[in-house]
Amino acid sequence: MRLYVGEQILAVELDVATHILCSESPWIYWYDAMQTDPLSLSVADLAIPAFLGAVPRFSRILNGKTWTAVQASLDHATLLLNQLSLEDELAHWEDTQANRRVLRELFRLTTGGANGGIPGFGPACCTKMLHKKRPHLIPILDRTVMRARGYSATRWRTDDMVDACFAIGRDVAASEADLRILIDSGPRPVKWCMKPSAPTSSLSLSRP
Repeated sequence: MRLYVGEQILAVELDVATHILCSESPWIYWYDAMQTDPLSLSVADLAIPAFLGAVPRFSRILNGKTWTAVQASLDHATLLLNQLSLEDELAHWEDTQANRRVLRELFRLTTGGANGGIPGFGPACCTKMLHKKRPHLIPILDRTVMRARGYSATRWRTDDMVDACFAIGRDVAASEADLRILIDSGPRPVKWCMKPSAPTSSLSLSRP
């Protein structure tokens, strides 16, 4: 009981830290620049969605569990993650029962609700975390995307998430030639990396 209380206190402290991170820190916009191990999922990775506007509630994630139990779920998810090649691209990934089964189980282990994998994690938090691990394969399924695909953003189902992934893959494959022409004919892409900038001048713009 003492161990559980200690972990609950830590979870509340993490809630406060992520709130400060998202409301006051410029680092919130560094999602694309973040470096993460593509071959594993850890408790630290649960903070990834905060860098793209989906702030996890760590006290809710714990929800009667210990961090050891949460990590055990993530370890199981890691085994599934490593069945997905780093080279796989969603537009060319076959829509087979085997691929659907791996994706469904991966989503089940990294979402809450009836799945009970990571309490408080819905499609947005789940896919913002997994997208960093497999950016060419797992799309971000936030509320806007789920609604655009005709699925409920609040009463979501794991199978809806899987269906949405493959539907996006088909759309990208159908548009691939046009996208390639657009990329080849346009200016060279610029790699953006947002950094906190210091004032470039001490000149005051206010009237005396």
